[in-house]
Amino acid sequence: MFTFLFLLLPIFDMINGFLVVGGYISAGGLASPSQLGRLIATAILLFVSYRYKLNIIWAVIVVYPLCVEVIAGFIHLNDYGFLFGVMSSYKLIYLFFMCLVLSFYCQKPADISLLAWFLKLNLLMISCSLVFSLITGLGNETYGYGFGTKGFFASGNGIGVYMGVCSLIMLGFKQYGLYQNVRSSTLVFFAIATAIIGSKTALVFSLILLFLLVWYSKYRYLAMIITIILFIWGLPKLIEVFTVVFDIVIKRYELSESLLAFLGSGRVNFVEEALDIFYGQESIVTRLIIGSGAFLSFQNPLHVSAYDTLETDIFDILFMYGIVGVTVYLLFFIRLTFLLKHYVIFLLAAVLLFIHSLVAGHVIFNGLSVFVIAILRVLGRYLSQSQTSRDYNVRKVNNFKEN
Repeated sequence: MFTFLFLLLPIFDMINGFLVVGGYISAGGLASPSQLGRLIATAILLFVSYRYKLNIIWAVIVVYPLCVEVIAGFIHLNDYGFLFGVMSSYKLIYLFFMCLVLSFYCQKPADISLLAWFLKLNLLMISCSLVFSLITGLGNETYGYGFGTKGFFASGNGIGVYMGVCSLIMLGFKQYGLYQNVRSSTLVFFAIATAIIGSKTALVFSLILLFLLVWYSKYRYLAMIITIILFIWGLPKLIEVFTVVFDIVIKRYELSESLLAFLGSGRVNFVEEALDIFYGQESIVTRLIIGSGAFLSFQNPLHVSAYDTLETDIFDILFMYGIVGVTVYLLFFIRLTFLLKHYVIFLLAAVLLFIHSLVAGHVIFNGLSVFVIAILRVLGRYLSQSQTSRDYNVRKVNNFKEN
């Protein structure tokens, strides 16, 4: 199962990205290679759940979006829209069973070590594909011009947040002794591969990873002094390289009205327009509470002909699945951060993922990023149980000494 999830699914995504950018299929279209790959993955996850009689009582939560899509289908009466909505709600079902099954398989230190090994292979494969794309010129440009490649993937933001968060997770594996067979040079390679994507997200994650590598080094003070000296000595050249590599990011910042507009990449305007459209309709209270489904979302059911996304998860979820969906979304991430509170690197990865989800989307409804959520959830559960077990043993020892 791990082989398919970590090593074969990315191939489906690469094929999907190549076909999308080539114009052979539409972005977010039905029956895409990515969806086919995740349907196979879901079948595997369902089989494991049935085979080992896993507790699926919480599946009622992810059945809710499916019910919303059925109700929305009777409102907009669009066959394609209904199928699109079902596929969108299915992504949440996929996330649920991913968390459930991975948690079942990852209950011992050896299991976590195996998870880390597969994740390392996954990142190596994707990193090599990005470097290959940059060198050969094959693959997809991140913005269509200037520096930056997203390899053979369809979404630059999606692959950027995936590489960034997973690289931080690998650093956490190494730092907390969960998996030692990963060299610092390998993590540097991941940082470089992330940076060449050329997006704001990729730049931030790459710099954070490099900083943490220096910070957690055995010779961090020496390393920081050398880094500062090299930085000052090579500052002019560094600025030149930085300007070339991130020319698009810099131009977008210069053209933005504010820092918020720059970080949101125009999404603030999208949200404002969506709110105007939504509040200009009648009978919106029910839709605000339970949602309108992925296809209808904020649009008027009398005029909707194609789906529209705001690329910010909290507002997409609000319009799709209402306040109910937003509540579950927020509680999930709050719970996740609580589980990881004793592990700074993992906590940082979760917080950055959540912030990206809020500001730039490409997390909840992105197949790659959903996988990251599942990994963090599994780690949180495992580490929390391990911490509870250690605390219990300490209390037993203390009670024994007192008696």
